[in-house]
This record gives sequence, structure tokens and C-alpha cells, in this order.
Amino acid sequence: MTARMAKIVMAVITIVAVLFSIYLLIGYNKAVAERMAATNEMLVALEEDMNGLVEDFVQGLSEAEIAKEEECLAKNIYFEARNQSTDGQLAVAEVTLNRVASTKFPDSICRVVWQDKQFAWTHDGKSDNPKEKAAWLKAQALAKAILNNEIPLLGLEATHYHAKEILPWWHKYYTKLGSIEDHVFYRM
Repeated sequence: MTARMAKIVMAVITIVAVLFSIYLLIGYNKAVAERMAATNEMLVALEEDMNGLVEDFVQGLSEAEIAKEEECLAKNIYFEARNQSTDGQLAVAEVTLNRVASTKFPDSICRVVWQDKQFAWTHDGKSDNPKEKAAWLKAQALAKAILNNEIPLLGLEATHYHAKEILPWWHKYYTKLGSIEDHVFYRM
């Protein structure tokens, strides 16, 4: 084989390798795009389910009952996640709502929040009156927006969570879903 012929063969091999790489890249990106689209559709469906859950819950409640439920949700957000971002606070709120939707827990926000030893702040011996005004106002606004379906929920399926620095006895019995800021979330 002459030097010129060897160069041509090497050029053809290089071109084939580049074309094959492009083919793999396009095929991979197409598969990734398809998985991302399917995941997005699933997340949209979960968000619609969560918003439907909220609508179903508040339907039929009086204004006074809704105000009481808002306060319980706001207190749970405040005492459990006031130092976190909106997503961290929404995640705590969603756990509360997921419990309301579950047959294994009480059927109202206040009953879920005040169920014996479910949330640490309800039995820690400290005042249950919020002290940090800005954080309390944010928790109240978030609870109101959630119950009025004015804010999209995260679509979590979690029914339990704990702070990262502790490991409760029940963690090994539930499916770990992941973490958001200071909390690790689980599904029963």
C-alpha cells in the first residue's frame, strides 16, 4: 500500500468514526429527550393529581374551617421548615397533604399535624406561637396559596421525612425518595 493510499484509508476510517460518533450522539440524545419528555409528562400528571387533592380537600369546608386548616398548615411549614427555601417548605406541606389523602392518617390537616408525636414541634414543650414575623408571614402566605391552588406543588409522594442530622427508627421501613435541603423524604 502506498503512502497516499494509506492516507486515504485513514481519512475514510476517521470519517466513518466521526459519522458513527454523530449517529451515537444523536441516538443517545433522542433517547434522553424521550425519557425527559416521559418524565415531564409524569410530573405534570402528578402536579395535577396534587392540585386535585387540594381542591377535593377544601371543597365543602366553610370559610372558618379553611382558615383553621390554613393555620395548621402554616404552623407546620413554619416550625418544620421556616429556615428553608420555598421548595423545602412546599415539600413539608406536601407531606402533610399526602397524609390527609392517605387512609392511614387522619382526614384533615389539623388532625394530621396534631396527631400524637408526628411532628416534633407539637410535643417539644415549647410555645406553639411563631416568633419570627417574616417567616410566619411567608408560611401563612404559602399555606393560603396552596389551599387556594395558586401555587403548583412539587408532586412528591412522600408521607414522611426527617432532618438529615437524625435517623429515626422507621427510616428502614419506608422507601427513600430523596432529600430537599435539610430533610430526607420517604414514602410508606
